[in-house]
Amino acid sequence: MPTQPQVAEELAFGQWLKRRRQAMDLTQDQLAELVGYASPTLRKIERGERRPSRAMAERLAVALEIASEDRAAFLRLARAANTPAEPARARAAPEPDHAAIALPLLLTRIQPPPLRASLVLRPRLTARLAPGQAGVVTLLVAPAGWGKTTLVRAWLANLDRVGQERVAWLTLDSDDSDPAAVLRYLIAAIQRVEPACGASALALLESQQPALEVVLRLLVNDLATLMRPLTLILDDYHLLRVASTHQVLIVLVEHLPPTVQLIIATREDPPLPLTRLRARRQLAELRAADLRFTHDEATALLNEVMGLTLDQAAITALEQRTEGWATGLLLAALALRERHEPESFVRDFSGSHRLVLDYLAEEVLDRLPAHLLRFLLQTAILERLCGPLCDAVVLGLATNDERPTTNKPDADDLAFVTGRWSFADSYSQRILDELERSQLFLIPLDATRTWYRYHHLFGEVIRARLLGGANVSAIRELHGRAATWYTSQGLWHAALRHALAAQQWELAAGAVEQIGEELMLQQAVGRLRQLIDALPEALRASRPRLLLLQGLCELRSNNFAAAQPLLAQAAAGAAALGDPAMQGEALLHLSDSQRSSGDFAAAHAALQAALQAPLPPRARVNALISRIYEALAVGDWRSSNTLLDQSLDLVLGSDDRRLWLELAINTHSLLLVLPGRTAWAKRLIQATLPWPEPPLSPLRAALLWIDGYTQLLRGALAEAAALLEQSLQISAQLGGSTKLQLDAGLQQAVLTALRGDLSGADRQLAALLALLDQPALAVYAQVWGGLYHYFHGWIRLHQGRLAEAQTLVSGEAGLSPTAWPTTHCARLMLRGLVALDAGDRATAEDLLHAAAAEQVRFADAYMIGDARMPLAYAALGAGRAGDALEYLRAALDDQVARGTPGVLLLTGAPIAVPLLRLAHNHRLHQALAERLLRALGSAPALPAEPPAADPDALTAREREVLHLLARGTSNQAIANTLVISLPTAKTHVARILAKLGVANRTEAIAIARERGLL
Repeated sequence: MPTQPQVAEELAFGQWLKRRRQAMDLTQDQLAELVGYASPTLRKIERGERRPSRAMAERLAVALEIASEDRAAFLRLARAANTPAEPARARAAPEPDHAAIALPLLLTRIQPPPLRASLVLRPRLTARLAPGQAGVVTLLVAPAGWGKTTLVRAWLANLDRVGQERVAWLTLDSDDSDPAAVLRYLIAAIQRVEPACGASALALLESQQPALEVVLRLLVNDLATLMRPLTLILDDYHLLRVASTHQVLIVLVEHLPPTVQLIIATREDPPLPLTRLRARRQLAELRAADLRFTHDEATALLNEVMGLTLDQAAITALEQRTEGWATGLLLAALALRERHEPESFVRDFSGSHRLVLDYLAEEVLDRLPAHLLRFLLQTAILERLCGPLCDAVVLGLATNDERPTTNKPDADDLAFVTGRWSFADSYSQRILDELERSQLFLIPLDATRTWYRYHHLFGEVIRARLLGGANVSAIRELHGRAATWYTSQGLWHAALRHALAAQQWELAAGAVEQIGEELMLQQAVGRLRQLIDALPEALRASRPRLLLLQGLCELRSNNFAAAQPLLAQAAAGAAALGDPAMQGEALLHLSDSQRSSGDFAAAHAALQAALQAPLPPRARVNALISRIYEALAVGDWRSSNTLLDQSLDLVLGSDDRRLWLELAINTHSLLLVLPGRTAWAKRLIQATLPWPEPPLSPLRAALLWIDGYTQLLRGALAEAAALLEQSLQISAQLGGSTKLQLDAGLQQAVLTALRGDLSGADRQLAALLALLDQPALAVYAQVWGGLYHYFHGWIRLHQGRLAEAQTLVSGEAGLSPTAWPTTHCARLMLRGLVALDAGDRATAEDLLHAAAAEQVRFADAYMIGDARMPLAYAALGAGRAGDALEYLRAALDDQVARGTPGVLLLTGAPIAVPLLRLAHNHRLHQALAERLLRALGSAPALPAEPPAADPDALTAREREVLHLLARGTSNQAIANTLVISLPTAKTHVARILAKLGVANRTEAIAIARERGLL
């Protein structure tokens, strides 16, 4: 075994790496993402605590743009070259495929392809691509082989020579079925030029179920602010076949800012608004007729690039018969290189493009040496090629890299190395080098000539030849070898493609299990379901991990009935395999599904079983959240508090933001109103302050809501209103979170009412109730709907609409068996408030005492207010001042101790204002009472006897107006009801406020109730 390098050597490389990264203006997280490794791994390398693997060093070389001539030195430094050499063996080249889990994005797709040294210059065409001459969109449309990509790449090379290259390149792919994945690539391509551009859009894409039009709108806004023009190139656009992806790109085209030039290369007209762009003169087009090789260009290609010596007549004949088709000319040149009589070949050469391709393919393929033809046919199944992969397919190498003992090439073709072998002496690498030198349609995908692909047309020809000449079992064998190699390298997406083609179901199932979590995190539920469905049913039923993934697909689709048997089978299968972690994960999701269906007993049993398993961190956060709500549901709020502390400690100890988001989005008003939770929320929020969180992100929206609600609980109404508004605005820009809309929207309606805008609060709550009526929220409404109906009646009472509030109470149906316990307290409280407003003081006090008892047991029920406040108000109205003070003192002491004094305001200003004045006058938490009164917009302190205590100070007409004010009637409605003019109505209102010594309607109603005027 090789010895480890000295710490000083590793530290030296780490210091160099850090300086290089900083010089490229990359953070550790950004570089880690580029190379497909975790950030902590990169930090350890920079600190000198570890050295990178060979594969990681190669990825670092690409990401850090190490020049080819410096790469060997870089790799020696990274791998500590003074250590003894490791035994030579085949190594995997860094797979340029975003499908690999370790490498999220295929870098070669966002880099312009390498430019061949042998290139025909075509200035007449490159001039039409120049910025300022092209329109907003430049479209290159032509069949395959017309040189679209080559033309654009040559134009970029010229820009680079004059120092003007600011180009974002994206090569599209036939696997681009997910518009979110296309947007990730698009942003990554742009960020190679403008690293900050698209940060908010990318953050949104990493959230759950993002609205893609919103993501694109954020990206377009960033592009519009660029200080320097940018060219965005979309190559191979014709490979996109999904309507939703086209729709996203239509938005990009229609809203493209003037700072961006868009170039699209495609084989067919894309489904974009081309007619509208032409009408606006925002479209420049180059089509096959434009891309045809001229006589001079054909001469340069045939004689200068391909090394032929054709006369002008022969060149003219080929030019005419190929109609200037670049690939046709190239294929003809390849065939002509082996001809001794080119004149006869040129004379006989004719036919349509398809026939030309068939004819020349026959001419080229049939003249190849046997070993090259065999290699081409056997590797035709591969989308990308490298030496070790091709060795596995062609030679059937075992995964331990041993040389095969049979079917070797002749010794003349390959110098063998005894035993282990290295990448450099790979048989297939030699063949690839030979193919590239022969210009046989092999296209390099990286600067080091490690990965290649066949020209699309040529690949089609050799695949057709393979399918026509080999039996199905032989082709499946080739796919199976490729699947085995990709599996050994951990490149699961590619392994899956070939395993499915080979019908090697066990390999395919293993690959699906490996990529399943990644697809779930990307919200690619449909894609995952499609892959699982492609596997035999018996195999799916025998693999617990597949059952778990299948159950998760149904759970995320809210198909709880289908999810539960799958998750139960997954748990049982995991137990049989002796995999407690998987069993616990399946049981946890089963519990979620059962709880969502209202089966709380079964959910509890499944959760308890899940908690016995060793769960991963994210699942542990979810498990803690489930336990929190379970404890709260039975009145054990103290355990909920303890579990909340544990969940926060778990999240604070992790740098995985997915854990933070899970905790934030699952924090409900019921949790924050528990004793000490405002301080808990402050810890959570402050811990995220150092983060460079984008201004638009789901986590930011959730944290703003938490901050806003805790400000409400502290009694800081203005601050709470501002924070809740920000949260809702961000949520709306991100596409709208229903949960946040319901949570923050309810608190916003309460705040609006407390600040005196009862009509606005009524409208806000009506919108929330309409949202709850949607079928998709039926289960949510059964559990939480009672809280919204409570505040509906609460606002009606504040508006003076007693009859409507009574109708709401009398029309209430029985509680759903799945309803949250707090809804029972809310029902008691609303009935008590209605009875109190109706003058039935005895009934009111009975109901309010029952509500207060519920709040002792269910501490989360304080989210609707403290029942002791209306009890104190009732006692005060009955002349029992001593009782009123006792209730008031208890409520004040308790809510101050809990850190939630704002709860005292939640029964409304008509009750809170007179009681807070009473507290102030009796020196009960006097400073707090003064602050809360100011928050409600009321005078902080008044004499014990109000200045307008005499009821006779109000005229009969003013009393009529006062009663209308108590019902929330507007000035115009008062004028209409009393048949008086609007100015007269306003005068009456002004006199009432003056006589009662108050500043607004809310205070007037409160004082009037306190003095028995209402």
